[in-house]
Amino acid sequence: MLDPTKVIHTARQGHYPADWQVFPSKSRLGCAIGIAIFLLCFGIVFGSSLGIAVTSGLEISSFRLETFNIASPHIDGPGLVAALVVAGLFLLAAVWIVRGSLLEGHSLLVLLPEGVVECYRGQKDKIAHLSFNMVQKMDMDKQITVRGDTEDRTSSSTDYWFNVYYRENRYVKWNIHDCYGDPIVIGGNIIAAFEHYQRQQMQQK
Repeated sequence: MLDPTKVIHTARQGHYPADWQVFPSKSRLGCAIGIAIFLLCFGIVFGSSLGIAVTSGLEISSFRLETFNIASPHIDGPGLVAALVVAGLFLLAAVWIVRGSLLEGHSLLVLLPEGVVECYRGQKDKIAHLSFNMVQKMDMDKQITVRGDTEDRTSSSTDYWFNVYYRENRYVKWNIHDCYGDPIVIGGNIIAAFEHYQRQQMQQK
């Protein structure tokens, strides 16, 4: 039987068996900090502009830069409140992005000959594990999501997961997080390990 907590502890110590495959999270903190700084700067500029507009008694929908006195812009009263609220929201978004990246950096995926153990975002109380001896069938699946904006620009993202069918007729969707590297490569390694385990069990019978 797998002991998920012990597996994660052993993998983090670095002294694990040679037949284990350990996938630590790839750091994306630099990218997260860059996005956070951009959000903070944008929030300050936008919040200040909004505060000046409100203070000047302008309608936001018809706000124009030339409609107020550029030589002595000022913010007070409701304008100051509006500026602080907007800047605060952007600050919260920036903190949320950096915090999420820091937590994701503590993720760890361990592939063993008899199963998989994952500690996502360092949540030791929510360690997930998959024991191959309990699985009847497992395959990899994906979903591509396409998003568009008002300027006819599109972007897409792909989510990968395992369809896991247990022997007791139970189904589980096991997500493959991309913080460990290419999900196709990670998923392929897990499928290969599962098929190898099945072949070994057949030979023993």
